Amino acid sequence: MAQDSDRPGLDAAGSTTSSQSPFLARWGPSLLTVVLGAGLSLLLFVAVRGRERTLEQTDFERQAAQLALAVQSSFEIPLEVLRSVPAFFEASDEISRAEFRTFVRSALGRYPWIYALEWIPRVPHAERMKFEQQAANDGFEGYHFKQDGPNGQLLPAENRPEYFPLFYMEPPNRTALGLEETALPVRRVALERARDTGKTAITERLKLVQDDPSVLSVIAFHPVYARGEQPVTVRARRESLRGFAAVVFRVRPVIENALRRTDLHHVDVGLVDIDAESARSLLYESRGGATEDKGSTELASAHTVSVGGRPWSIRVTRRDGFRQADRRSFFWLAVGLLASALAGGLAYTASTVLRLRRQVRDALQLGQYTLSEKIGEGGMGTVYRAHHALLRRPTAVKLLHPAHCTATAVTRFEREVQLMSALTHPNTAIVYDYGHTPEGIFYYAMEYIDGITLQELVDADGPQPPGRIVHILSQMCMALAEAHAMDWVHRDVKPANVMLCNRGGIPDFVKVLDFGLVKELANDAAVELSQSTTLLGTPNYIAPEAIVGAKPVDARVDVYAVGAVAYFLLTGDAVFTGGSILEICAKHLSLIPEPPSERLGEPVLPELEALVMRCLEKDPDARPKSAAELGSALSELVVPPWTKEDAFRWWQERAPAIEQRIRSARAARTQHGALSTTVEINAHGRGGTTLPRSLA
Repeated sequence: MAQDSDRPGLDAAGSTTSSQSPFLARWGPSLLTVVLGAGLSLLLFVAVRGRERTLEQTDFERQAAQLALAVQSSFEIPLEVLRSVPAFFEASDEISRAEFRTFVRSALGRYPWIYALEWIPRVPHAERMKFEQQAANDGFEGYHFKQDGPNGQLLPAENRPEYFPLFYMEPPNRTALGLEETALPVRRVALERARDTGKTAITERLKLVQDDPSVLSVIAFHPVYARGEQPVTVRARRESLRGFAAVVFRVRPVIENALRRTDLHHVDVGLVDIDAESARSLLYESRGGATEDKGSTELASAHTVSVGGRPWSIRVTRRDGFRQADRRSFFWLAVGLLASALAGGLAYTASTVLRLRRQVRDALQLGQYTLSEKIGEGGMGTVYRAHHALLRRPTAVKLLHPAHCTATAVTRFEREVQLMSALTHPNTAIVYDYGHTPEGIFYYAMEYIDGITLQELVDADGPQPPGRIVHILSQMCMALAEAHAMDWVHRDVKPANVMLCNRGGIPDFVKVLDFGLVKELANDAAVELSQSTTLLGTPNYIAPEAIVGAKPVDARVDVYAVGAVAYFLLTGDAVFTGGSILEICAKHLSLIPEPPSERLGEPVLPELEALVMRCLEKDPDARPKSAAELGSALSELVVPPWTKEDAFRWWQERAPAIEQRIRSARAARTQHGALSTTVEINAHGRGGTTLPRSLA
């Protein structure tokens, strides 16, 4: 009975268990699916939100970087006009107001956001009345040197040993004309920095005398020295200062030009001068509080750029924060609660498609540059004409051949491009940028110059007149002198690396190209990095000490090359020719060059011939010690002048037909390889090759 009474209890228990099993079987998987689905949906929500915020932040950073670059370019691009002024003033000892107006007119037309371009001469006290009378004769009656008074009114300038008055201004403003620039502390600081460094310097924010106090402006000054060349020492710069060219910007129009294609309804932009005192640091703000830290609720980005030697911070914020990220993440949360597995698959598919699209887009672009056409090829790489994704200036992009893209070589080229970017002389080609393709090929971007090389000039037009040769060589020396002053040498000066063009309305303006073999002499580590078991250079223009591997080589290897270029311009032939690289190098080492007059069979200006032969001396100590010294020697030569009128006439009458022939020749060179090539010769003398026809 006891057993009987126990069994019902067991049956009851069994009955209870049996009654719960259908419930769990029915609802358990559903509940588990709901729990797992909810968990997966929450995880998906967190993951998607974080990833979308990261993508949106990355996209915003890219847009902010483009805005920062546009703002910097709106200031920087007109400064190239400013840096061409020394060459303009070198063309004449006296530049009239009308000539200055003609020179700057095209720049004012290209860059309407420039408020004014100015000329500020250095005027000794004894010549004050002369300058005031000259301005009156130019139609500015009542012109006089003036300065700010205690209550903001303009008073006659106090007597001082010398003045720096605003003399030319386009477009003119009678209120500002005559203003003594050094009487204003903010302007004086920038003027003195430009004078002593020889580079463009920009002021802190200031108020122009003709403007309301709420209108903020900055002025960029660029020094102009006597004889158009930059002295080496600060003392020499102060003594030879001729005056300053200046460009005036009202800050707001410049930035509004840069942002004209940007929707500013949700974006705030601020510009801050980092080095200025806090009370004077704000240059621009699209709305109140644009430069303040808004915390994590808004997208924000800050980029530091250098303009005229001053570091500026360009700060961009988006007021409505992560709008796309939050909207998408909540959408995916809703989708995940309904069908988490499907939502995960769709999210993965969508992200894969987006990633593939970005990869395809990146493959079509070279950084910010789109390559449009191949324009040349040499021993080191290929050059393409390109355009920037944001800027409209023409650009040349050089890609190194894959054979030169070893880790050591790329490190060397990166260092050399960084050195090149520090060169600012108007006669030197400007380097804008560098980077690597997705395949690891090194490239750098530089200004595109529409002109003809000296190689093409002589090939098409034959030997050149002495006056023109001296005019060309003097500009080459000014570009090289800047590098030599920094203890750098070019190492590949040759006719193919010197371009002749029209620049800012100046005919026969020289641009020295491809400082790609530049060597820094003052930095031992950099010297070691640039050394290899090879000799770098172009055989027809290489100095003897570079052939034998003398250490260290210095500026005199460039002087030798300039002499070889001068010889080529005088005679139409290279100094030495031969059937192989080794044969030409052997002649550079052992043979005395035939004087140009004997090569031509007719007289050559003796002083010019003597200077060319001095540059071609085997012993470096017998040559001019630098490009600056060679430039001084050229300036002392008495040669038949090559005037602006001569240059204009040549470019109008002869250049069109020559340029047509050159275009055809360039197309042939692009198909069959460069004719004048920078080569590498094994330091032990092995590896001599048969030369291209143009070297033989």
